[in-house]
Amino acid sequence: MQILMSISSGTQRGDDPTTNESSFFFVYTLNAYDERGRLADTEQQQLILIKNFASSKTCTPHYLLQIGLNSSQGPQANLLVADYALNTCLSTLLSSPSPDYKTVALIVWKLLLLI
Repeated sequence: MQILMSISSGTQRGDDPTTNESSFFFVYTLNAYDERGRLADTEQQQLILIKNFASSKTCTPHYLLQIGLNSSQGPQANLLVADYALNTCLSTLLSSPSPDYKTVALIVWKLLLLI
């Protein structure tokens, strides 16, 4: 039934960011980010990975927030990725018709801590 509805409406199943496919893609990206962090000199590779994910249809501000928080903490922190993910998340949230100001405040606070 869902396949018929998606065909008749002209959308694909993967277009909805709340589907399981987008969650799997996010988890895959986060795991690939973590694995690349265990290798030497991979900060730029991690940044490219996150930029590719951010440009995909499945990326949401919530996913970018999780990536930004994850990459700003721990012994393998990548501040380039954290800065990119949090700034992209912030600009996406602020461009929405009704921004979630609690999340905006959290992002601004985290960006201040990165300095």
